[in-house]
Amino acid sequence: MRRLGLLLCVAVPSAALAKPAVWRPRDSMDSETAATAATTRLAAAIRAKSVSGIGAVLGSSFTNNGMWFPDAACAKKFERSGEVKGADVGAFARCLSQLKIQMTTRKSALRDGGLLTVDPGIEIELAFRGETLRYVGFPMQTGADRAIPMLTAQALESLRTAGTTLLDAKVAPALDLELARQRVPVLTAWVRLCLDPKGEITRFGTSNSSSTATSDAFLKAIDDRKFKPFVVRGTPQYACAVALLSYPGARAPAVEAYPSSVAPVGAITRTFDFDDDFELYGGLIGGPPPPPPPPPPVSPQTVPPSQIEALRIAGSKTIVPNLDTRADIISAGKSRVVASYKLCLDDKGSVSTATALKSSGFPAYDRKINAEIRQWIFKPYKLNGRAVPVCTAVTFTYDASRP
Repeated sequence: MRRLGLLLCVAVPSAALAKPAVWRPRDSMDSETAATAATTRLAAAIRAKSVSGIGAVLGSSFTNNGMWFPDAACAKKFERSGEVKGADVGAFARCLSQLKIQMTTRKSALRDGGLLTVDPGIEIELAFRGETLRYVGFPMQTGADRAIPMLTAQALESLRTAGTTLLDAKVAPALDLELARQRVPVLTAWVRLCLDPKGEITRFGTSNSSSTATSDAFLKAIDDRKFKPFVVRGTPQYACAVALLSYPGARAPAVEAYPSSVAPVGAITRTFDFDDDFELYGGLIGGPPPPPPPPPPVSPQTVPPSQIEALRIAGSKTIVPNLDTRADIISAGKSRVVASYKLCLDDKGSVSTATALKSSGFPAYDRKINAEIRQWIFKPYKLNGRAVPVCTAVTFTYDASRP
């Protein structure tokens, strides 16, 4: 007798539903357990330089977000994002077999994800469907940066030539108040930066921060960091890295979980027989998925003050208090006052917003800074040849002991 079949579509439900729709065969392996097992198998196959073992994990096709390899031919072939299938799966496996596995100190935020660390300190993000690869790429890399390798925190630290990792004293004045305001034990922000082949910083910003104040304090604290180039086989390379900064530093997490850049698996479609043994958990059967949300507005890049200052074409960066305010400062027994602002420019180089981060303590001086800073004009900040809006932190220091 011919057996009846059924096509079951489990769609991602609307936000009103408490649980997502998931088809789960009874006794199936948990996605996190499967991903851990697959990551371990892939790492072992790369260590053994087993192209067939690597290929078994890669499966028949997967998404490559854009990969850089030390081997020039591999880098050229797979630097562009897209689906890898057919004979290219074997070529990708051969490229992976040339890598050297290192110990991984972070973990993926995805239940079906994994991380590999390869020599000389490059992190690779993975995502699986069961125990078969569905995605590979560098963590948190998108757009033009997709194929730029993402360095481990340790590899980035080995390149640092100036600045410090001891930030508590630098951020305490701003973040002690933020801790009290949020009533939390720790404040964190992921800081991402990219280096060109000369070691110059070309990208600098935060994501997944506890608050805007947290981001601003950390960015200001590490503005003095400098790096030497990232060199592979004698050739300086472009590179990016992220660091999880925490205040207080003693409360940093023992194991860092990357904010994932990989989309989770959405709707699942599967054909099975009526006498298959299965269970359905939550959600709805059938029906179209909800429409995608509108794209988020483009956020301004956050860059070091030195990069903005180099673009100045009008306005003085030296803003001093008027005579009456100077007298008030001396009467108050102050020899030095400091104020800081968050300055944002539009894509034409004009000031779009100027927000006080720290008052000087003298309202008249604050008003003067606020008025004059809005008269500043800069050349547009360009990213990949295109003018984009940017923000930075600006500090004003008045020394009353100097004439």
